[in-house]
Amino acid sequence: MLNKADYYLPISSGITKELEKNGIKKSSISTVYNPVLTSENNISKSNDGISRFVYVGRVMLNEQKILKK
Repeated sequence: MLNKADYYLPISSGITKELEKNGIKKSSISTVYNPVLTSENNISKSNDGISRFVYVGRVMLNEQKILKK
């Protein structure tokens, strides 16, 4: 299931290497490092009016994140 995402934001170079080792293209990965500075800026809708959502977190179907629901 790991390769089903369109884009990846790992928080360390080690996780980036693991993604690459598991066949994820470098062009789909941007390492952000942890912590990330917060911002009060709002992001406006795209011109096509379609809402897009991004999941940021560990992929854990039945554990901490409970993504299977």
